[in-house]
Amino acid sequence: MSRIVPQSDDGERRAEVSAEAGLIQRFILAHQPPPGPVHGRWSLGLGDLFAENQRIPESVRPMPTKLNRLGGVEITETTVAFDGDGIGWAAVSEVRTRSLVDYLGSDALDRQMDHLPIPWFPGRDRMIHVFSDAVMSLLVATAREHVERGNDIRIPAEIGFRGGTGQHRQIAPGMLAALIIADPAVMSCLITTAVANRIPIRPADDDAATDQEARVDELIARIDALEAQLAVSEAQIALQDLDVDVPENGVDDEEPVRDEV
Repeated sequence: MSRIVPQSDDGERRAEVSAEAGLIQRFILAHQPPPGPVHGRWSLGLGDLFAENQRIPESVRPMPTKLNRLGGVEITETTVAFDGDGIGWAAVSEVRTRSLVDYLGSDALDRQMDHLPIPWFPGRDRMIHVFSDAVMSLLVATAREHVERGNDIRIPAEIGFRGGTGQHRQIAPGMLAALIIADPAVMSCLITTAVANRIPIRPADDDAATDQEARVDELIARIDALEAQLAVSEAQIALQDLDVDVPENGVDDEEPVRDEV
């Protein structure tokens, strides 16, 4: 009878997620826009990150611009875009801010990652799960850092504009784009560019101010729950790596190593 040799454990996976989070954080810091309103064009996205990801063989790496449309931020003197959805500043009516914590309960990043146009290669699924968990870990850590200092970090999360029929519409960032605009330099670039275009910045309508102490307690409780959820997710994926009978997607990501008995 054959026996599967475990390829990883929960501790190894956590180390992978931590290392990937460090790479993402350093990459964003290394590509911050200069202070003040944008001059020309600035952008950063999934494709830029994956272009330097050593887990992906060069032969199957997609063009950065293709992936940036699935997750990223672009700011120019005349336009702004989240995840490939762009609008001219001339059509923007307002920029609305929201608490970063509001984005942390979404499964938008998982949906984005599940549909990446990257061909199969050994370790593809694991790489995607590690990257997804690393982005979520950074978002949670950023939110906790600010909330525990009594500051609910707010990001310019909704770009409001009027559509062709006059209806009020908006574009909003997915999870990776939210992480990018949570960077102080990127946030400042977007806001100062909006102000330079005479666009008002204000809190979202349904994001009414509440008692500050109660709000901090609420946010910390939500972050605690999200951290627990993230830990469960990591453990489930680690178990899936060891599960040889029924892989999550029905197909083994990698050929398991076997010891013949």
